[in-house]
Amino acid sequence: MPNPVPLERALSKLGLASRKEAVRLIAEGHVQVNGRVVRDAMRPVRLAIDLLSVRGMALVAAAPRTLMMNKPRGVVTTRKDEAGRKTVHDLLPADCGLLSAVGRLDKASAGLLLFTNDHQLGERLTNPASHVRKRYRVKVRGVVDEGVLAALRAGVVDPELGRLTAVSVDLERQTEKGAWLHITLDEGKNRQIRRMAEALRLEVQELIRTDLGPLQLGNLAPGEVRDLSAEEMRALRRAAGV
Repeated sequence: MPNPVPLERALSKLGLASRKEAVRLIAEGHVQVNGRVVRDAMRPVRLAIDLLSVRGMALVAAAPRTLMMNKPRGVVTTRKDEAGRKTVHDLLPADCGLLSAVGRLDKASAGLLLFTNDHQLGERLTNPASHVRKRYRVKVRGVVDEGVLAALRAGVVDPELGRLTAVSVDLERQTEKGAWLHITLDEGKNRQIRRMAEALRLEVQELIRTDLGPLQLGNLAPGEVRDLSAEEMRALRRAAGV
């Protein structure tokens, strides 16, 4: 027997609308469950059993699709931005349907970002308990010596998020003005790398996510998007425990 989910989440899972948009459609009386109008967004439904329709049109699940983007700097990870800034969804293909970003990269960060309509996969990848590893190239200003590396590897205590640790921290190269680091995480708390750097008075100049689980950014250019291959999807689902 399939587990029930709230009606607003079911509409999102079917690729019809974001959860916020789904709540509005339900409240306005546009959604029916088994032929009856339902205005309660939290009404439990079973996707494999209940017949859902919007404005009289029956809903069917969209074909599973997962995309990889090389997110450029200066673009925000949100569906719509009240300030009118460019968002990652502006870069997606017009035919991709309703996909959700898997996790976030802040405006100043770049690199590998996934989008999917497979909500189970998305939830597993963003659940800290899954321990899916993410690797970043990070450029910081100044000299990074063994003492700084040791401090990063030991972890820091953040006043809001508690203890922040990394799986590994390695020096790629030191330049005259800064250093490039490789940092691997298996949790990915909000702005974790930037918070760790700030605790040690390091200024982050660039932050690029290069790997997520078995996936690598490779030569995908900034702003470009591609579908994952079947092999990549199998590896990703294994890593997420789906």
